[in-house]
Amino acid sequence: MDSRLRNAAILFFVVAIGAWWARHTGWYNEYWFTDVILHLIAGAAFAYLYLWITRRERNSKWITALHIIAFATFGSVLWEFWEFAGWHIMPTHTRFYIPDLGDTLNDIFCGMTGSTMISLLELTRRQKVLK
Repeated sequence: MDSRLRNAAILFFVVAIGAWWARHTGWYNEYWFTDVILHLIAGAAFAYLYLWITRRERNSKWITALHIIAFATFGSVLWEFWEFAGWHIMPTHTRFYIPDLGDTLNDIFCGMTGSTMISLLELTRRQKVLK
């Protein structure tokens, strides 16, 4: 298995288990940064997923970095649509969550930040490979 796909799968697994754990133990209410950490990890996972999908592309390193961030941001937006839809479709199962614009934008920003970190790692990795 390609290391990028493995990294994405592991990170998505960590996010799924972390979200489940935080919901069942009350960490979302007790520790405000739980959601931030999970969205940072999800952004990194989306970045690795993009790198795996496009592993044969050879764009410039800056174009690749922008594509990674855009892909992860799009993934974060889709996730926020999913959360919002879930809140409307199953409100009794999502009582712990009341969507608001500030939380949604913060989650998307955290996803972008996570993907930016992976983009920077990829840029430095490619820089070292070229030297």
